[in-house]
Amino acid sequence: MAWFLTSLACLLLSVVAVPVSSSVFMRMLTSRGSERPGSPTNSHSCWSVRSVPNDLRSAAIMGPNGLSTYYQKYTEAYGIPILGSVHVPEDAVKRACYVVRFLFADRQDVRRSYYKHFGRFAVYGQNEVTRSIPEHAYLDPFWDTRARGLGATLTAPVATCAEENALCYSTDTYDPNEDIALHEYSHALQSLGAYFAVPGFEARLKSAYSSAISRGLWANTYAGTDEVEYWAEAVQSYFNANTHRDTVNGIHGPVSTRDKLRTYDPAIYALIQEIFPCNNNYITRCGNSQTLRSQEHAQQLRMNCAGSGGTGTGTGTGTGTNAGTGTGTGTGTGGSCVDQSASCQYWSQTGECSKNQAYMSQNCKKSCNLCSAGGQGTQSGSCSDQSQHCKYWSETGQCTQNAAYMLKNCKKSCNQCSGSVGHTGSCADQSTNCQYWSDTGECTRNYTYMSQNCKKSCRLC
Repeated sequence: MAWFLTSLACLLLSVVAVPVSSSVFMRMLTSRGSERPGSPTNSHSCWSVRSVPNDLRSAAIMGPNGLSTYYQKYTEAYGIPILGSVHVPEDAVKRACYVVRFLFADRQDVRRSYYKHFGRFAVYGQNEVTRSIPEHAYLDPFWDTRARGLGATLTAPVATCAEENALCYSTDTYDPNEDIALHEYSHALQSLGAYFAVPGFEARLKSAYSSAISRGLWANTYAGTDEVEYWAEAVQSYFNANTHRDTVNGIHGPVSTRDKLRTYDPAIYALIQEIFPCNNNYITRCGNSQTLRSQEHAQQLRMNCAGSGGTGTGTGTGTGTNAGTGTGTGTGTGGSCVDQSASCQYWSQTGECSKNQAYMSQNCKKSCNLCSAGGQGTQSGSCSDQSQHCKYWSETGQCTQNAAYMLKNCKKSCNQCSGSVGHTGSCADQSTNCQYWSDTGECTRNYTYMSQNCKKSCRLC
């Protein structure tokens, strides 16, 4: 079953039916090649299944080799293709499009990363097999009976599911209780989206997984396999679309809903909430097909909810050198200093304020005692980027949105090497508008620009 294997296992193994280490999988993903031109949109046309646009047959537009003529049916969500052969009914393509539309609504950065890495999705017919998908044609015939859907990688950037599961046919004897599209498409969002777009995501996911396993969580379930399956299984539970078992059976267990996940494993719950901050409701796949398509089409999804958090003011003093070392102290008050979740106090007590700083510092300020520490800060040591993706993250606003991670690991790209807290060089505003911008919260919302050009008004001297 497709969800029963990591994405790399699905694409790299041809004989042995065991998962490959997910750490190998993730190392495969760190090499970024060419990118798809253009940018994703904020719209979709899931209701309209049509022929594949000619430009998507080009390797320059849809790498690595362009879309094969096998694909004859097409729709899109945010400019990301959802595809099928002539044998796939339109309803299955529309359902797959809904899953894509739902998963990628919340964060523009994740959506953009998946788009730029040539990401797409496909459905194959109930009488087709795994290797019918051109990107998976090289696999051993073993996979034609082993899988009914695979995840996406850089070399084969398509995630798949099968018609009978997407549409909840009674003839689905493979795994009728499992939403394979949601599972496999969540793998794709992780591997080509969040992995590149969200600073520290992979490290925090691995940390949450290691912590959970060390505490005996997810024992004798598929979520315990590795952090890759841990993520996808938890996403299913978060959206109340996982298989439920009263007792664990080697694959599933009783943690099958959002409420149960929140109390059972708050670390992965918080990480999923960070990737899906809009709190949209997922329409499950089983029921009257016409009614479901109407509901999917009518649903207005909240989009682009990952913001920079509350704005605040603060004052501080410090000393330092142009080499990027120094110390600084300050005090300040945040904007609205409240908890955004009823679970914040519990998460705080279990150490999440430290383990998941990026999420908790934005959403659980009160429980993490961040209400009166708006201006605290220090800078010391080597001033460099700890990740090759820092510059990209900086350009997409992550220095502000994920300050807890970025200001520690991407100092250079976030302009922390000079002219930041503790720097005594030239401290002046480069624009007469700086004070106004500071008063309206831009020192927080547009930290990268303001820290360079409005040092005085942002009190960064």
